[in-house]
Amino acid sequence: MIRKRLGRISAAITIGALLGASAIAGPVAAKNPTWVITPVRLPVTVAPGKDAGYFVTVTNAGTSTINGATLTVTPSSTPNATPTYFSGLTYTQGGPQISCTSTGKLVCQLGTLASLDSFTFTVAYNVPASTSNKFTVTFSLEASTGNVGGKNQSRGDRLDVASDTTVNSSSNFSGGFVKDDGSFATTGNLGRNNKQNSQADVTDSLVTVNVEDGITTDPGCTDPSCAHVIGEWTKLNVPNNQEYIKLTLNIWGGSVPGGVSEDDIFLVHVRDDGTNETITAICADPTAPPASGECITVTKVGNNYRIVAWLLHNGALRGTW
Repeated sequence: MIRKRLGRISAAITIGALLGASAIAGPVAAKNPTWVITPVRLPVTVAPGKDAGYFVTVTNAGTSTINGATLTVTPSSTPNATPTYFSGLTYTQGGPQISCTSTGKLVCQLGTLASLDSFTFTVAYNVPASTSNKFTVTFSLEASTGNVGGKNQSRGDRLDVASDTTVNSSSNFSGGFVKDDGSFATTGNLGRNNKQNSQADVTDSLVTVNVEDGITTDPGCTDPSCAHVIGEWTKLNVPNNQEYIKLTLNIWGGSVPGGVSEDDIFLVHVRDDGTNETITAICADPTAPPASGECITVTKVGNNYRIVAWLLHNGALRGTW
């Protein structure tokens, strides 16, 4: 099986900009506030019908208090949808009286946000099965004194930040948000049309991870073992994590040549920088990360093969012999 190095993914971060009001005759437009909304996608890619999750940080980074602050979360395709998961708000500074309604559209009445007040929350929504390309959620912070046209009554009345989650329509991909679990998997019965399925497990539920099978394009493997690859390529994407990732690959037995046994199979990994490596070290305990390095365990399950690998890098992986 060929393994590819894990490539890093940067979470999309959007920060509200400061826009100065022009000094002109007549009504003066309100200034936009120094408010910051930072959503991190959990994960960055999901399958239609699965959940898209977001870990969100909201900060009043300005010197002025936000009075009568309201937070609203709106999925563009299902604007009044009830979240499938909402963690509630956790304050890192401050902590006004809040009231959140999460049946239907998620709306939180925050009270007063003083300068440098900040809070975080996690929210997830179901992505309709008919969705293609992307699923968009908008996070809005608004002051009660805002949106008064032509009257300079607020220091900035509203900030909207949208976050797009990629929607993957591959029949071999079923990744999505899982509450308190860093496990995202591909699916499908093993066979000629789906030679491989995969599951990646990480210990941190906030790590954004996705796996994708069914990749038949060579990612650039130059290792001689690439002449003997089996199954399909699996692509694993994880951001800058410092912990082991457990990847389980199930390979259709029909793609393994006769005479090849589990003792002959190892992983080939094509890293994002184009370098290649093979993983042949056998794990002392397939259920726990090794003391150092990377390792695999290969077993035969019925007529099929299973490779359990403990990895430290992103990339494209595939079995070989």
